[in-house]
Amino acid sequence: MFLSDSTEKPLDRVSIQIWSNNKLVAETKSAHRGKYRMEAPFQENYEIKYVQDGFVTKIVALETQSVKREESAIRLMLSIDISMFKENSACDFGFLNDVPVAKAKVLRRNDNISWDLDYNKGMQDRIRKEISKARVTKSVL
Repeated sequence: MFLSDSTEKPLDRVSIQIWSNNKLVAETKSAHRGKYRMEAPFQENYEIKYVQDGFVTKIVALETQSVKREESAIRLMLSIDISMFKENSACDFGFLNDVPVAKAKVLRRNDNISWDLDYNKGMQDRIRKEISKARVTKSVL
């Protein structure tokens, strides 16, 4: 798994937290060149939070409940690459502290993640809209 900023520069020391039912399940920091590795049991719904001072917090909702009990003992290597962007006082990204920027579901049969493309596109559009509002405000000033 890999973390980078919006210019694709790897980010070190980002806090990655796995939450389930409002409880912290696991936490780590990204290592050299933005790499990290975490483990958590399947058959849960998780929120993976990416937190770094000076950057907008991002949350990914990950549903693993569809993994069958007999498959849950099998380790899966899931790849989630996240690009983070710096906080900007002209933009109100506060909503990203409460709602996932992306939603996904683990599919055991493919050793893969199925992303909720409609939801994720809606969030991308919401972020772009906020950035556009900031650009309009800046050009008016």
